[in-house]
Amino acid sequence: MFAQCGAPTHRHLLCLTVQTSTAGSNLSSRVSSGVLRLPSTLNHSNKPLTMTADKKKHLGFVFFSFPDGSGMLYSLQGTAEPPKPEDTIPHELPAKTYQTQMIPVHNWLSKQQRFCVLMEILNPDKTDATVSLSGFEYIDVPSLSKRDYKMCFYTYKEGQFNTKVMFQNRTSGEYLFYLVSFKVTSPGVISSIELETAVRWMILATVQVENPLTTTGVPQY
Repeated sequence: MFAQCGAPTHRHLLCLTVQTSTAGSNLSSRVSSGVLRLPSTLNHSNKPLTMTADKKKHLGFVFFSFPDGSGMLYSLQGTAEPPKPEDTIPHELPAKTYQTQMIPVHNWLSKQQRFCVLMEILNPDKTDATVSLSGFEYIDVPSLSKRDYKMCFYTYKEGQFNTKVMFQNRTSGEYLFYLVSFKVTSPGVISSIELETAVRWMILATVQVENPLTTTGVPQY
């Protein structure tokens, strides 16, 4: 937004002073003041710190002051769309194995922010108690810094699981998010049972099978 603003070329003055301003505290301006020689083009870049909603726009202006006392004022306006994913993190692991992922959470403001953590499984659409995502409900990040958030994933079965982890400031509504995918392969061997007996003699061994879920499962062969 606020990409370029062309300086007038019909003036015969060699230099001009540029002053810029943005309305409110929701923008971070990269150009504040300076001197240009005509003809020239002013590249004015801004980094929006908040999204625009309800058809509202960020407003600002660029003022050109000439040595003869005259000036020209350009009005600026732009929109800020919702953020894109900070990153996409892939993982591959066997079933029945805990996976811990450290996710960096950045605070772009000059004051501390508390983020509410929202985790959801995007794919498959329907999941059951065999898949779980866990972590703290909130994370506090100091001003203009970052902290790592610990996310845990566990599943009892194979498959492809795509998840979304969002960190939202409940006061402002601003947020950032990551996409984390897990490719789960077949589990490894739990244990080995050795059987030893004489020829033509039967030997028995007991295998204990536990159900870690709260519902009754039906074996599938």
